[in-house]
Amino acid sequence: MIFLDIQPARSPSLARQAAPQPPSVFPPDRVIMPGARIYAGGIFGAGLFVGDGASIAEGCRFGARCVIGRNATVGDHVTLGDDVRIQTGAHLVGGMVVGDRSFIGLGVITCNDHDPQPYVYDAARIAPPIIGADCMIGSGAILCPGVRIGDGARVSAGAIVRRDVPPGATLRAIAA
Repeated sequence: MIFLDIQPARSPSLARQAAPQPPSVFPPDRVIMPGARIYAGGIFGAGLFVGDGASIAEGCRFGARCVIGRNATVGDHVTLGDDVRIQTGAHLVGGMVVGDRSFIGLGVITCNDHDPQPYVYDAARIAPPIIGADCMIGSGAILCPGVRIGDGARVSAGAIVRRDVPPGATLRAIAA
């Protein structure tokens, strides 16, 4: 079963109240595998592929030929450029921007809230990572709130990114 155009839940327990969304716009050549959940309000480019069990929150904008891997989660209002590949089990937080031709590996985790206080939605505190064009984020990497990955940069598998990565640079994880 595929779940398309789900309206986001409104609940007094959520600090961020999601507004009702218009229907999503899907290309005719999309491939959406069983168990995928895609919330309303998205606009998706040609050649979209969404793997089994993936979840895409409301208001996302994807370019052409994007691939969302099995069990990946994409938060609300994420923007992906053309030819972006998100691998199995990766988690993209709401508000992220990922440039054209970027690759996000297996199990990558992104974070957007660096305040240890109880969660109260405040847009000024939320700082999602931004990933430029032609980037490669290796499997299991963790991107901390507000980091910027410059165009053409590479982040190795298992790296914890706490500071910006300049364009064209390679960030290596420390080997044990």
